[in-house]
Amino acid sequence: LFASIPLPLLVLDEHDMVIQANAMAHNAFQPTERDRILVSFMPLVREDHADRVCEAFMEARERGGSEVHEVVFAINSDVHLCGDLHIACIEIPQKKGPPIAQFLCAVIDQGPLLAERQALQERNNQLFASERRLESVINSSLDAILCVDSAQRITVFNPTAAALFTCAAEDALGSPLERFLPDAASALEFAALTTQAVLGEMEARTASGKQLAVEVSLAFVQHSGGETTTTVFARDLSSRKKAEAHRSELEAQLRESHKMQAVGTMAGGIAHDF
Repeated sequence: LFASIPLPLLVLDEHDMVIQANAMAHNAFQPTERDRILVSFMPLVREDHADRVCEAFMEARERGGSEVHEVVFAINSDVHLCGDLHIACIEIPQKKGPPIAQFLCAVIDQGPLLAERQALQERNNQLFASERRLESVINSSLDAILCVDSAQRITVFNPTAAALFTCAAEDALGSPLERFLPDAASALEFAALTTQAVLGEMEARTASGKQLAVEVSLAFVQHSGGETTTTVFARDLSSRKKAEAHRSELEAQLRESHKMQAVGTMAGGIAHDF
């Protein structure tokens, strides 16, 4: 049983001498012939972890067992093993005198788990950085950006949207989309048919009820759980409308001026004939 358990197992005496070690222990703590002989256990423990291991042995002596997590063993200058150390104290009776204490130690290698944890942490950091970049892009956009969930509730409301609809983001989050874009809510049914849609010019309402003209386009994202996130891009057309009205007014004035000039030229010709 001692030899077949797929864990490094060692039996130590009270003086930290290795009495017995299975093949897994030899492979873990003495992988090559150049490594130190597996005679004493504590020299394998890295110096900054030695106090914790000594306390674990003292606790095992008093209570019968103990464990210490993520102990680093310095096998050699290039190889390190990080694992959980489980200790059981066994008392060997003697014919004369008190029983002798021995310690059965099992080491569970945590290297793969720590590597997976580190990789997961790196992916989380990358995801966090990506979210921060996306947030920066959304917040600096010149278009109003609103994200709504499958219930048509607003989940993202960027600063441009807050300025356009004269509503603070805290007040807008959780509101239905039809509060600001009543005509765009019905277009969310296109989510099952396409990934984006251009709705063109439509009427919007500010938080105070003021009407304004905006140009709206939609983008749909299907999630694995079946939910759909819709991103609404709204561009204010007020300035364009004012410019177009001003241009139309100038064009009308120019046509009137041309007309008056033509009338003046005609009147001048008639006067010349007279």
